Parts: sequence; structure tokens; C-alpha cells
Amino acid sequence: MPSRGYIDDLVFMRDLDYLDEIGYSRRPRLQSSSLHAQMEASLAGFGLCVLPAFIAARHNALVPVLPEQVFLQRRYWLVTHSETAGTARIRAVRGFIREEVDKARDIFTSPS
Repeated sequence: MPSRGYIDDLVFMRDLDYLDEIGYSRRPRLQSSSLHAQMEASLAGFGLCVLPAFIAARHNALVPVLPEQVFLQRRYWLVTHSETAGTARIRAVRGFIREEVDKARDIFTSPS
């Protein structure tokens, strides 16, 4: 089955260049800089894609493949301008995001 991956020249973060990490040496047949486009192609039956667990969990039609052999773990960063980082509104947003992630921790840390 064809695989889906990011367009090498458009990978904006090296952490998204995961194909070597999972031992896939062939070039994907479909490449897109959009994670959602990759997901929609897989949902339509065009092949496999690598998705964050918290996105894949929302679609019952998506089934983990090789969950015992392939596990990718990434970190997410919240970035703000240094001049606004300490403002009340940024602190409130940061607190809200932290609370929501903590409540849904299983989705963010689950291998499948």
C-alpha cells in the first residue's frame, strides 16, 4: 500500500522528517505539506499515513498499523513574543492550554 509523507523541501521542522526514523527507505507516492491532506487521503483509502495519536483518535476508520514496532514521540511548544509572554491574556491562554492538555494526557501520550 502506498505511504503518505511530507514534501521534503517543505518540512518546516526536522522532527516531521520521520521516514528514516521508522525505517522507510522508499519515497512516498503521495506527499503533502498538510497533515490534514495526508489524513484525508488515508481516510479515502489511498494508503497509510503517520498521524499524532490525538488526531487519529477522532476517526474510528483509522486503525493503528504496527503499534508495537513503530512509535514516534514528539514535543509541542507554545511560543509567544517575549514582549507579550508575561501579560495576563497570554498567561490565561497558556494556563487554559496546559489544563486541557493535562485533562487529555492519555490522548497525547498514547502510542495508538
